[in-house]
Amino acid sequence: MSADIARRPGALRTRATLEARTEVPDGAGGTDPVWATEAEVWVNVAPVKAASALPAEGRRQEVTHTVTLRHRDGVSIRKRFRVGTRIFEIRAVHDPDERGVFLECQCEEQS
Repeated sequence: MSADIARRPGALRTRATLEARTEVPDGAGGTDPVWATEAEVWVNVAPVKAASALPAEGRRQEVTHTVTLRHRDGVSIRKRFRVGTRIFEIRAVHDPDERGVFLECQCEEQS
């Protein structure tokens, strides 16, 4: 995918908010997740042709979309993308051509 994007000007045309998950005390001795804006980035959001399952913490997680963006440090599975009202939780991150130009994030869209 990244090789295609590199040849197509404007392919990263969707504006997304990269959000980082943090834990805050809930007042009862536990914690609650809070999502904070980390950056505004240009991305390409593409549905996957077939859902693939990634094992994680004993529950099945479906990869529904691939989100491609220019390489940046710190993108991890503890983050997510917000595109308008849509939320894409990151399940896996990789550099498809190992050149440090793009990142592809396998994501699960939350309903």
